[in-house]
Amino acid sequence: ARAAMLIRLDRPREARSDYDRALRLLGDGPYPTERGVALGGRGVAWAMEDAYPQAIADLGAARVHFDDAGDALAVARLDGNLGTLEVNRGRPAYGLPFLGRAVDALATMGAVNELATVLASRTSAHLDLLQYRAARADSDRGWALMARLEDPGQRAGVVLSRAEVMRATGHLREAGRLLSMADARLAFASDRGRLPWLQAELALDRGAAADALRLAGQALAEWPPDRAPGKRAWLLETRQRAALAAGVRESGGAGAGAGALAGDLVPGRLVQAMRLQAAGQTAAAETAYAGALALAERGGVPSEIAAAAKPYTRWLLDQGRPAPAAAVLARLGPWVEADFELAALQARSAHALGQSARFHAARAHAEALAGERSLPERLPPAR
Repeated sequence: ARAAMLIRLDRPREARSDYDRALRLLGDGPYPTERGVALGGRGVAWAMEDAYPQAIADLGAARVHFDDAGDALAVARLDGNLGTLEVNRGRPAYGLPFLGRAVDALATMGAVNELATVLASRTSAHLDLLQYRAARADSDRGWALMARLEDPGQRAGVVLSRAEVMRATGHLREAGRLLSMADARLAFASDRGRLPWLQAELALDRGAAADALRLAGQALAEWPPDRAPGKRAWLLETRQRAALAAGVRESGGAGAGAGALAGDLVPGRLVQAMRLQAAGQTAAAETAYAGALALAERGGVPSEIAAAAKPYTRWLLDQGRPAPAAAVLARLGPWVEADFELAALQARSAHALGQSARFHAARAHAEALAGERSLPERLPPAR
């Protein structure tokens, strides 16, 4: 019980110590439920520290113990935890089957709190896969449970998750309303920085680059320094995007501050590319953008591939190179049909190539996806 509280307080290392002590006290006795609780909790603690192999081992073992004990609710919770773990480590397609099984079981059992949490995780998975309709459907289900949720941190998670969906689907006013709710400010300690981060992204959608830069800086100041380095890297990418849009040069040159992000992280490559672009280092910027896209494609997460393709394609178009821009977009296949920014870029590239029919079709599609978002200024009007 103390370890569970420590997890809620975002103190996973201390929680693991208590779970270890509980497991030692259980010894080899016939206590499958208690052993499952301890192993499952320790698995969550490992996951909070991004120690995924240890987390998977503990969660898998816990599931076996709960299954032996005939505890269907605990098994469903474990499936939810396993699915969430896969989403958090960048494998949303692997997480969906676990999350789907958990949603079905929890809904049948009327486990409202657990169901709301798992629906929020599945919403994130759908967003990572650019499955916006499915994300909206899960968000609607989770939102319908809000009146029955009492935990402030859980309510905040549902609000922030829904705001993310609304923003992604172009409902900017509703996203702003959600982010201004008192509930949004009561997130769990492990979710610190998420509110100003979403506010920064929303400001970018509205064309308020200076506000976005300020909010991204606030989010970085609030972000736990030793937690979720992959998400922190994407937050740095948001700040760099805001700086580029605001015409602000980051101090220290093109590579400053990006060293820790380079290598195997897509956002780190993008930060470097944008800084090189701002510094006017054309050839180096192209190499960095192409490297970021290649790395994202190896990872295979659609949202990361799109995040790498958008600035690269936009930069190619700004350079007067519509043919390679169109080739990049062609590699994204059906995701161009789902994502507003990609659809707008496709319209812009088609116009630059003189492909009138394709331009008009792509522009109409971008307008249909826009919601409250404005089409890019550089996109010509339809005639």
